[in-house]
Amino acid sequence: MDFNKMAESLQKSEQEIERQENLRRQLMMDVAHEMRTPLTTMNGLLEGLIHHMIPESRRERSLELITNETQRLIRLVNENLDYEKIRSDQIVLVKQNFSGANALQNVVDQLQELAVNKGNELRCECPEDFTVYADYDRFIQILVNMTKNANQFTDNGHILIKGWNEDNHSIVQIIDDGIGINEKEVEAIWERFYKADVSRKNTKYGESGIGLAIVHSLMKSHHGTIQTESEVGKGTTFTLTFPGKEETE
Repeated sequence: MDFNKMAESLQKSEQEIERQENLRRQLMMDVAHEMRTPLTTMNGLLEGLIHHMIPESRRERSLELITNETQRLIRLVNENLDYEKIRSDQIVLVKQNFSGANALQNVVDQLQELAVNKGNELRCECPEDFTVYADYDRFIQILVNMTKNANQFTDNGHILIKGWNEDNHSIVQIIDDGIGINEKEVEAIWERFYKADVSRKNTKYGESGIGLAIVHSLMKSHHGTIQTESEVGKGTTFTLTFPGKEETE
């Protein structure tokens, strides 16, 4: 019996090692895939500039594209470092009570231009006395990532950020009328580098990243919860619940 238990335990260990190795390989493939596109773009533009293959009228635009792709690479590296720190509890949350109304308006102001570029109307709605107990910087990071995600999958639509207090909790909703999420994809969207377009074809919704994975980890760090309601073709509502000070200490 002991021998059988040992054999079973070894088998489970081998299966877990294989699973972890598959995850590691997949992560490396995803990272390589995400970095290859901007690097290829930058390399092509730089060769064109060096060999004078790009007309003078397009040189400024080419340099702008190189700058944008460089920033994208930096953002990708920083997000991965940030995610690993959050996931392994290497960050320290400085929680405090603050005005949720001001925080939501700051997020709207910060992302307004991004929304306008997609033809979207972005606004917030909450009482003036709406308060939140959380790490302010991380709270803003959560909302920025969630709102960017809503904007990415919405064209010529509406994005609303709502906030209110209820039973010693702070509740924030991000509501959009974009393309929506298939029921089978709802859990998968929190994975790193998850793509809505699983075939990885180059569609306008083919962007990916780890913004939502960071959100998921940060919500866990705050002992908060996320609920998702979505209907394909009609939009998505994310409900974030942050517990009050008394419940987290």
